[in-house]
Amino acid sequence: MLEPGPVVLVTTARRGRPNVMTMSWHTMMEFEPPLVGCVISNRNYTHGLLKATRECVINVPSVEIAEAVVAAAMRRVRTWKSSGSST
Repeated sequence: MLEPGPVVLVTTARRGRPNVMTMSWHTMMEFEPPLVGCVISNRNYTHGLLKATRECVINVPSVEIAEAVVAAAMRRVRTWKSSGSST
């Protein structure tokens, strides 16, 4: 599958709890005023936060930030796997 653009980070927060999601399907829809189109599944946790708060930030990460996000996600995956959870 072809990616339409660079991977960006969508950050949201609700009730003091931050959330970061990687997103690769996005496109500029208008330049003046700036309008970005994207797809976030309603099965995704971030979708619920966006629907509730109606705001987010789209970040183009540096290499260092992208590596830190991947490392944090991998720690969560290892923690989840070690818990014995199946869902």
